[in-house]
This record gives sequence, C-alpha cells and structure tokens, in this order.
Amino acid sequence: MATPNEPEIASSKRGTDAAATIDFDTASHHFTRDLLEGSRLHVLFLRALHASGVSLRRPSRESVRRYADLWLPLVALHQKGSRPPDLAPPPDVAWLWHCHRLAPYAYAKYARERFGTVPEANPPFALNHDDDDAQKGRDAPIEACVAARRLWVEAYPEEPFFLAEKDTIEESAAEPMLLGDFDVVSSCERQSAFLWQVSGPRFLETSFLCEGVVNYYKFLLLRSTEQGKKHLIVPTYQIDLMWHTHILSSISAYNGDCKSIIGITLNHDDSLNDRTEGSTLDVSFSATKKLWRESYDAEYTVFGG
Repeated sequence: MATPNEPEIASSKRGTDAAATIDFDTASHHFTRDLLEGSRLHVLFLRALHASGVSLRRPSRESVRRYADLWLPLVALHQKGSRPPDLAPPPDVAWLWHCHRLAPYAYAKYARERFGTVPEANPPFALNHDDDDAQKGRDAPIEACVAARRLWVEAYPEEPFFLAEKDTIEESAAEPMLLGDFDVVSSCERQSAFLWQVSGPRFLETSFLCEGVVNYYKFLLLRSTEQGKKHLIVPTYQIDLMWHTHILSSISAYNGDCKSIIGITLNHDDSLNDRTEGSTLDVSFSATKKLWRESYDAEYTVFGG
C-alpha cells in the first residue's frame, strides 16, 4: 500500500483528465528501468524460489546470519569499486534479500548505518543454484554465479556458500528477528503468498503486463493528487507486481523515478495484508476503486489481476 515516508514536497497538481490517453510508451518513458521485462524476470525468480523450497518455510536463524553477516558485507565491499561485479546469491539469501528490499526505507536505513551505502542487487532477480546443470538457462547469468561463489570462498573460506542440509530444517525462533527495526523473517512469511497472487495465466501475457506498467504509472499519479494524499491507496495485484519490480530493480532508481513523477518517494509497507471484509485494506481498496473511477473514468479492477 502507498504511504509517504518523506515530508510532502509542494508540486503542481498533475491533471488526470488526460489519463485515458496515457499509453505504454508514455508511461514506460517515466521509468529508468524496464518494468515490462523486469516483471517477467520477477515472476520467474519467484517460481525458482518456490521450486527450491526456500519461500515455503520460515527462514532459519542460520539463513538470517548468512544474509546479514556474510552476504550483505560482501556485496557492500565489492560495490565500492568503479565496476562492481554482478553477483547471484544462494537461494536462502536471495529470498531474505528480496523481502528486505521490498521495505525500501527500512532496508536503506539499515544498510547505511552498517555499511555507509545501500547494496543493490545486480542482477535484481537472480539466485545461485547448487546444481550447475540446473543453473543453465535459469534466471542468473553463469558469470554472476561464478563470481559470487569465488568472492564468498575468498572472504569466508570456512563458510559453505550453499545452506547446509541440516540448516534447512532448523526451526526458526518464534520471536521477531530484527535487522535494525525491521522483522525480515515476518516479511518473508507475508511475501510467501505473493507468487500465488501473480500466478494467473494473464501474468504471462505481454499485453497484460504492458497494461500493468500504464496502470502503475496512473497509480503513482493518483497518489500525488489532493484526494490521493488523504487515502490509503491499495494496489491491484497487477499494479503491485510492477511496484515490487520497480523497487527491486534498483532502490536508487525507484527513489529517483518517484521524485521525478510525483515529487516524493513512497515507502512500501506489506505489514497490512488482511483483505477480509471490513478490514483496513478492504475498506481502503473500495475507496481506491471509487477514487480511480472518479479520476480516470474507468474501473480499477482488471480481469485476471
């Protein structure tokens, strides 16, 4: 859902009267990352995580340690160069990094306090498989996989790159596992359902994804209106896929694009996920549909997403 995490910046009111004329080329021009291709890779990445099993269970303490104490310092160190290498993390780390970055302000705050920089995922939708034959044709370039394994072994010769079998069945503690003030494990549990929300057949259609880019752009414009600032704006799953893709592709690019389009950046908060009748999300979604209809003279919901 859309919530501002910076003071509002005064800006001229973006008219929505001409929104019906916004096409894919117009909308995509405002984004510095290719959200169409990124959304395809994003869904494939989620499917690969599901196939590996890491998104089906609560992350273990060992996985959190590997992510926070080994992987992030490694990436932060090697991104300081003029030509940082592409690095593909092992599956358990990839899942935690993915969910942590989906809280862009919490992630950036934590990373800056620890490393003085915000490590970006490059490639953004990649994981390293322990079966080299399985890696071929998958989401991550072989070069990114090889580089990550080599740098890991150089930095941590006593640490296995892939999670040991005994650690995959370790029970995670029931209490929150905080990185800064963000409970990354609880976020993983919430995000584990997202694949199912974007698994419909239409999420494979180019026309549907192009429409998603346009609707996401309109979603951002709606947030900048006076009425949009007064409401909790709730995305459709089609829009949410593009929003997630935008954040995950590059947090710095996401922040820059948002400021360019609407004058502020938007935080992404997945802690409200109850869509039952009468819940905050349910009521806000109804309000969003009404506002969308009034602003764009179109229905908010779309078939298949």
